[in-house]
Amino acid sequence: MRIFRRYANAHRMFEVVLEERVIRRKVGLVASWSDASLDTEHHRSPIAARAAYDAMCRVYTERAIPLVAEEIDETVAPVHVVDPTTVATDPELEAQCLASPDSPAPWSVYADWLMAAGDPRGPLAALHLAGKTTEAADYLSSHAEALLGGFADAVELTWRHGFAIGARIKVVERDDRTFELEESTAGFLALPIARFVRALRFGLADREVEANDWGPTLDAILAAPQAAQITELRFDDYSSDDNEISWTPFGDLTAIVGLPALEVLHIRSGLGGTLGPLALPALRKYVRISGGLDPRELTDLADSTLPGLEFLELWLGTPAYQGDVTVADLAPILAGTVVPALRHLGLVNTMLTDELVPALARSALLPRLATLDLSRGTMTAQGAAALVAHAVAFRHLTAVDLDDNHLTPAEVERVCAALPQVHSASQRDEERAGDGEAEAEVERFVALGE
Repeated sequence: MRIFRRYANAHRMFEVVLEERVIRRKVGLVASWSDASLDTEHHRSPIAARAAYDAMCRVYTERAIPLVAEEIDETVAPVHVVDPTTVATDPELEAQCLASPDSPAPWSVYADWLMAAGDPRGPLAALHLAGKTTEAADYLSSHAEALLGGFADAVELTWRHGFAIGARIKVVERDDRTFELEESTAGFLALPIARFVRALRFGLADREVEANDWGPTLDAILAAPQAAQITELRFDDYSSDDNEISWTPFGDLTAIVGLPALEVLHIRSGLGGTLGPLALPALRKYVRISGGLDPRELTDLADSTLPGLEFLELWLGTPAYQGDVTVADLAPILAGTVVPALRHLGLVNTMLTDELVPALARSALLPRLATLDLSRGTMTAQGAAALVAHAVAFRHLTAVDLDDNHLTPAEVERVCAALPQVHSASQRDEERAGDGEAEAEVERFVALGE
């Protein structure tokens, strides 16, 4: 079975072929049809393949777009004019795209529709769909004003199925003026090119010491049409060249509970802020990076509602940078009631590594975990001996990360003999006394403080 069509008044066409359990789909430009890529899908049975073929054909043909079925003279491509000021919308097609994040078919149809409507997003999507990323970047650059307005230098996009689904946003200084992070965020999310954006990653809102605050940026997200579809937020796109983590607060992010679809949250801040209890039923992954975590954040975490959380990574830090967390502060998490679906736990970058081993071995949470991360900490012979003594409790884990601690080669060998799934290839060097003398006293420290 075969369907072969070209959209009238456009310069794209498609072909879908069904052969037993295999579907072959080709979408491309009329003028370069012979070079268009071919996608192949294999199905478990002819019946399943036919159902998928029928669904694909419906997606391509059910819209009220005139189609040309006759033979096409590929030597004459129809003239296609893109009007940079044109903004075309079709809520039904957009809904189909949002409902099918893993299927390219509805996105390709929407790209064709936009192209036929003269919207500059259409050709851009078509280039991405054809795998022509260099040409797509050139097109975006030449149509930057139409597609990105005044935010081209503030935003870096990621793409899927021809459309922007993610963005990295930073503060920009231009023409003796600073475009604040919340301003660029609100302006970008109001653009048609941001219609399908689901993931956002942010640089610093302010590089001044102790002045950073991502709260206004979060407010801009909540006020945008995309708020209900945002699945990933990362407040972490900066390095020590921009600002030391110990100088960086995150502000007031309590309003984050207004993002019902949020699945991934990363926060990188050493001075902390206000997060409050997290009532985020869709959250699957939470990473909190700090050189000194305030125990109050663990209290808020203990009061959170996180039924779907599978991955939790906490950088606890050191008291030298206000990281005064104790093992007792972690008790509600280790009890497992706060995080019933958790499969990965990271308690990293902490002075408590030795103490955590027996506490984990006794915890109700450990038997439910698949992986454990105790890296970047201060594990010594005491923690290694505890792991060996409690090896039975940890043996079900598929991976235990002990990298970047303070273990000697002999201690690493003993731990790995008891728990072969341990990763411990990298350990921080320690000074040793020579000629049979006792080990020199060595100050142990976490990997990230300042």
